[in-house]
Amino acid sequence: MRNVISFFGLAVLLAGAWGAPCQGQIVFEGKVWSEILQTNRMVRVWLPPSYASSPERRYPVLYVHDGQNAFSSAGPHAAFGWGSWDLDGVAGRLAREGKMEEVLLVAIDCAAHRYREYRGLVPPGAGNAEYAGYREFLIRELKPRVDKEYYVMQGDFYTQGAYGEPGLQPFDPNKATDERATYVVFNGSVGALVGDRAIT
Repeated sequence: MRNVISFFGLAVLLAGAWGAPCQGQIVFEGKVWSEILQTNRMVRVWLPPSYASSPERRYPVLYVHDGQNAFSSAGPHAAFGWGSWDLDGVAGRLAREGKMEEVLLVAIDCAAHRYREYRGLVPPGAGNAEYAGYREFLIRELKPRVDKEYYVMQGDFYTQGAYGEPGLQPFDPNKATDERATYVVFNGSVGALVGDRAIT
């Protein structure tokens, strides 16, 4: 999955004419084909103001559902007339004010069966297909593409569970103190520098 053709543009236009503060930029807005869902999904990617000038930096990523409402470009009539969520404006302003770290925003538009994709697992027989498909699209198709194309955060994770153990894993302070990471994430992925992806 990491061998997909790069499809996100990296061109970033910097705002700042007449001394205005530099703003982030939506650098991709288009349909992304999913083999899992067997359809296209509309995706938008917003990069924070410092992205173009800080290639050594790595950024956390926030994935946003109902992406058609997420950014100021959605306009005043988005979200059933309530207007856009203006996440790009809010994230940029809070970062400038030092109230939050800069983040990449990846917004995915909803589908016609929105509720069934978002509601999570339901009892057997009630229909989990849409939820499972959307979850797999995010985890196995979209996230690896974002991880490959953009400068995303890396880090160590110290969990009480064993490596590869499924489910929610509580933080393990003893492993953190001993610096024995359960997982090491580089550019958004565990195992990003091993096997056929090793740097040689």
